[in-house]
Amino acid sequence: MKADRLRVFIAIALPDPVIEQIREARDHLKRHGFSVKWVRSGNIHLTLKFLGEVGSDTVGTIGDAMTEAAAQSVSFTLFSKGMGVFPDIRRARVLWTGLGGEIKLLVALQKEVDRRLNAVGYRKESRPFTGHLTIGRAKGRLHKGKLESAINKFERFETQPFVVDRIHLIQSELKPTGAVYTRIRTGRLAQDRRQ
Repeated sequence: MKADRLRVFIAIALPDPVIEQIREARDHLKRHGFSVKWVRSGNIHLTLKFLGEVGSDTVGTIGDAMTEAAAQSVSFTLFSKGMGVFPDIRRARVLWTGLGGEIKLLVALQKEVDRRLNAVGYRKESRPFTGHLTIGRAKGRLHKGKLESAINKFERFETQPFVVDRIHLIQSELKPTGAVYTRIRTGRLAQDRRQ
């Protein structure tokens, strides 16, 4: 990547106790010996928009759009629950844990981020938003029966709830040891107007 280009995305960070609960669940899956590149615990996050490579001179505009989107959105509560795969159990490429809680407010936030970024030249997402936390990526074909059995054990998996009150513009640097994430800017969500 050129020095004047950055690989960036907008995401919700998770509190340490929630990451720890997800790590414990992920480690149980690891013991099955699947051919999976597991996401490091500190890198687990909820992506709202992946922008890819952008010019370093556009980061300020992106950050402004993100903070405006955050200011127009109310804080809300989520929790992580269950496990699954994309695209399906026969062709599993991504292993994830799902979300529960105030999902309508999460979707509204993602749409507002998408709308604000579209206004400054970044294409809206064509696929519907499916909030999830990636915990691993398959390195090859995974045994359908074993995978299904392992994932079904986490049907009732649920973390403690956490409040989403800020979002982050994050730089991702791809290194041989894995991605290194650096927060560039933070946008605070409005206080809960429902109170």
